[in-house]
Amino acid sequence: MSATRVREDGAEGLGGGQPPSPDSQYNGEATAREGENVCADSRSPARASPRLGSHSRDHTSQHGAHHPGVTDTPTPATSPNAHTAPVNPDQQHPLQPQTSWPGTPADSHSQRSSPITLGLPHRPYPGLPRTSPANTRRTPLSTKRTLARLLVASENMRGRGNTTIVGSAKWKKLKASILTDKIGVMAIQETHLTPSHMREIEQFHKELYVINSAHPDNPSGAGGVALAFNKFLTNTNGIQSHELIPGRALLATFNWHKDDELTVLAIYAPNDARESREMWATIANKIRHSGGRIPKPDVILGDMNFVEDNVDRFPMALHSIDAPDSFDDLKRLCNVTDGWRATYPSSVEYSWRDASRSSMSRIDRIYVTEPLLDSSRNWKIETSSLNRDDHSRVSVELVNLDMPEIGPGRWSMKESLLHCPDFLAAVETAGQHALTRLKAYSEDERTPENNPQIIYDEFKRSVITAAKRHQREINCRRRKFIDELEKERDTAKTEMRLNLSDDTRKAFKAAEKKLEDARSGLMDATLAHRNARNWAEGETYQDQTVESTVTTRLEWRN
Repeated sequence: MSATRVREDGAEGLGGGQPPSPDSQYNGEATAREGENVCADSRSPARASPRLGSHSRDHTSQHGAHHPGVTDTPTPATSPNAHTAPVNPDQQHPLQPQTSWPGTPADSHSQRSSPITLGLPHRPYPGLPRTSPANTRRTPLSTKRTLARLLVASENMRGRGNTTIVGSAKWKKLKASILTDKIGVMAIQETHLTPSHMREIEQFHKELYVINSAHPDNPSGAGGVALAFNKFLTNTNGIQSHELIPGRALLATFNWHKDDELTVLAIYAPNDARESREMWATIANKIRHSGGRIPKPDVILGDMNFVEDNVDRFPMALHSIDAPDSFDDLKRLCNVTDGWRATYPSSVEYSWRDASRSSMSRIDRIYVTEPLLDSSRNWKIETSSLNRDDHSRVSVELVNLDMPEIGPGRWSMKESLLHCPDFLAAVETAGQHALTRLKAYSEDERTPENNPQIIYDEFKRSVITAAKRHQREINCRRRKFIDELEKERDTAKTEMRLNLSDDTRKAFKAAEKKLEDARSGLMDATLAHRNARNWAEGETYQDQTVESTVTTRLEWRN
């Protein structure tokens, strides 16, 4: 399922380290250790990597020991890497292994040789022979520049909002939110998309790569589940999808980062108890009896339409649809855990609510394998601009711990500082001081310590120092304001749970709206900053002198 390494303890790890050599790739054989089937490798990496899937890969007892039709000889291959950055979100870096697997990009003569060995067949299911289709690489390797962190989210959008995609405000907001929040993969429920709508998405929302599973009886007016990939942050080349249940369950395997793969299962469960039980049982049986052709998901997310604990409903209760046994069987099969509940074991939060706040529940959830849980952060349940009186957005940030630590990058001034009077006054003071020194400067008195370049450099440093100081103050005030609104909302929620009445419901709704408005304002400010930065970085400027810079600033203020 994942392009994994095999550790000394037999666990499979993410591929962030040095690839194994052809001689040692297949030296490991399954041995019994502490009652479990594990795999030993003579070239296990020195540092253990977090595993994408903690569930056992041993399917030998269920699916047999050999699958004919696949070559039995491992072929080493080296792949040159292209060092040109992608020009647009659709462009991929070429990859040229000596031996091609299905979906491998074509050869390119302009590539440079790389010491990294890519394209080797791997064994994500060590319990099966290497000739098994389950051990054939599922997605082609790519050198597209992706991040070692991935933000995964899910939200029920309650339909398109318009008969066409080009006229749908929901899809415009959805794309803007994915790009602004830097969401890599997003599961969407109740998409109501037809083939014509999919063509519109490809035409008008080219930044997204969308895989949709429509309702078989009424694709434009009922159900539907989709996975939207951000082309700027994910490798959309060679994504392999499986429509487990049309309009209800969609599974996709994609290349996450370098040779690490991730399998995501998007869910839109029915709200009928019998249909819900049958759906989970069908998904588990298809995965279990696929012979490894349908991989086990690393992430299960979406609108489950049930809760596992009565504390996740308001008023607290368990209905007949809640906690089905067939879902427990699927969790055991995939070895996944409710990440938000594991991170916040004593917290109460709701991802769905009606307009009056008389009924709420946490039916939108994200399940991950235990290794991914250990390398996850920023579990959130937040309302978005799509739905304020229905479903919230659930999200989590997954991190590849095998990747090297990278710093914060180049510092840049926030656009919001241009509206801060204190900062503008500090810039004006520094500029006037620099102009005074320039007027008193004479070429006859030029020294390494006293020249226009030094004056200009000191002016820039003073501006940067002032910008950082005022930005810290603004951020502190902003965080304090948001924290106070969150405390006010939590207090109102607690009072409503203890004493349900019209007044407590209205107080909770008002506090929630106030918090949502504040967060929306911050998002708008972030979007304005991004637009300003794109405009600035898209232009070509000549170097300006201190005098022209300060003069321009004074003209803006006047």
